[in-house]
Amino acid sequence: PITNDDLLAHETSMLHIMSRPLQPPPSHIDRTRKGLSYLEAYSYNPDSQTRLGGKGEGILHPIKAKEKRDTVGLGMKLKSSKNGKAHVPKRPINLDANKIRKMHNEDTKKQKKL
Repeated sequence: PITNDDLLAHETSMLHIMSRPLQPPPSHIDRTRKGLSYLEAYSYNPDSQTRLGGKGEGILHPIKAKEKRDTVGLGMKLKSSKNGKAHVPKRPINLDANKIRKMHNEDTKKQKKL
């Protein structure tokens, strides 16, 4: 007969602890990310260590998003530059009172020179 003390001694022994399969650590991915919530809608679990796809051969971690700056809208034709990339128009500069005053002074100096 096995007593509760024997069972407890066996389960806390080093041999029993080492024979158990290791559990992977929890995923370090931020749970508030929009991409992760999208993947979770398709039954992805970041802690399960299973890959995406029908047979599980897909990616293990979500792809990091990159910011795309040349989003001007549909139908807009951009001039291509010499290196093959699309020309992105520059954003307007935010001006405060000091910058406007300096620009005005420079303009008046140019006007006087002419």
